[in-house]
Amino acid sequence: MGVPEHSRPTVDRQGASPGNLTRFLDYMRLVYLSALRDPSDEFSSRSQFWGPILRSLNISEAQAKSLGEELQKLNEALLRADPRLEQVRSTLDNIQKVVSLGSNQAASIQALPFRPWELLSRSEVVLRASNSGAGLPLARHGQGIQSLAVLFLFQAYLDVLLKPLFQPETEAILRWRSLNPICIRRQRAPWLPAWALSRHRN
Repeated sequence: MGVPEHSRPTVDRQGASPGNLTRFLDYMRLVYLSALRDPSDEFSSRSQFWGPILRSLNISEAQAKSLGEELQKLNEALLRADPRLEQVRSTLDNIQKVVSLGSNQAASIQALPFRPWELLSRSEVVLRASNSGAGLPLARHGQGIQSLAVLFLFQAYLDVLLKPLFQPETEAILRWRSLNPICIRRQRAPWLPAWALSRHRN
């Protein structure tokens, strides 16, 4: 038998305020990773984790100027290493014979970016084998290692950027799909962080 309309408890609809949702999101951060985690995408300057970390680095104007000057010197040293590079540059300088560029030396070869941010945006992760000491770029490792690297990149993103903004009770939730059994069975990977093993696998 239904409950008479007049006897139903009233509901305070103030709880549906949009402001409550904003406050709720302060206590939960949800991030999604697809099953295919390509390090060339995840460790690019436009990625959701690596990019913000690079952009948040605090390099003072004085440090940036000093580093830029050192990069210019290194660039010039690289170009002087083989005289043929200057020959190439001189040939390219003929561009101004066709199009006036208003400069005595129109062409130059920039082997290195002169701004620290540009240099960092081209950086890559290198993993070294313990037995040989040889380093290989992450892209040359297997899919399992690449996938784990992206998971730990999320941990670094959490520690470096998100935790300073968290409330004491805030929980970060990573929703991810895995094609590699090593990321699913805790007994085979006890060193994985808890969030990478217990949250929203499908």
